[in-house]
Amino acid sequence: MSRVQVVLMILAVAALPALADTWWYTYEADGTYPEEEGWSRIAMGGGAQRSFEDGALVLDSSAGTGICDSYSKGMPSLPDPNDPTSVFVCEWRLCVDWVDPFDKDPGVALMFEGFGEVNLKYTTDRICSAYEFEYIADFEPWVFHTYTLTTSTMQTYTLAIDGSVVWNGVMSPYGPASVVRFGDLVVGNPSRSRWDYVRYGVVSVLAGDVNCDGTVDFLDINPFVAALTVPADMPGCGVLNADINQDGVVDFADINPFVDLMLQAR
Repeated sequence: MSRVQVVLMILAVAALPALADTWWYTYEADGTYPEEEGWSRIAMGGGAQRSFEDGALVLDSSAGTGICDSYSKGMPSLPDPNDPTSVFVCEWRLCVDWVDPFDKDPGVALMFEGFGEVNLKYTTDRICSAYEFEYIADFEPWVFHTYTLTTSTMQTYTLAIDGSVVWNGVMSPYGPASVVRFGDLVVGNPSRSRWDYVRYGVVSVLAGDVNCDGTVDFLDINPFVAALTVPADMPGCGVLNADINQDGVVDFADINPFVDLMLQAR
């Protein structure tokens, strides 16, 4: 197959409706509670007042100081720390509406049994790590942001906000279980937050392997086009592996190097 034929194939696929891929383990709010999607609820003081705004889950614990309301789900698999292409990815989209000025409350905790733990908590405009320097990044307050945490070692991790890396961190040496936990994590710290989604899984980072099956071949063309058009609906490895030129974004500059990979795979 020639280069022209590969390009024409990509253009033909691009003319079709984009197919949304799925993540491995996920909470997609869309008007449903996490426990309806298989997450375990951990609530104290009656739990937060829960509602939905534009499909996002609202957790409001401002009614009292004895309230927390969080959700957890296990990790059936972990990355191979000896394989740098085996990567854990967790992504969540969150807006912190209000936190008591002296507190830090909504957050995400990621625990890797036998390895380490990351525990992140929020104010309205900053994110802190419970086990590192207190504040590790700032962000624009009162709007939704997408946070992406990746690790291949379960000892160090990288945190990105809206696609830009903001912190390279070190995990605590704990990790009594392998779970992802999110929500109103702290009893006694009133807050209000909105959660659009939480998605996580172990992926293989291999340039061009956009369908995440461990190989680079013509089956990657459809998901590559989807990554160009609707990257928010792609699995973590899909977005990582579609950034062929590794400039941090998936765009038309990735098409030529992707075509080169397809020609090598024929």
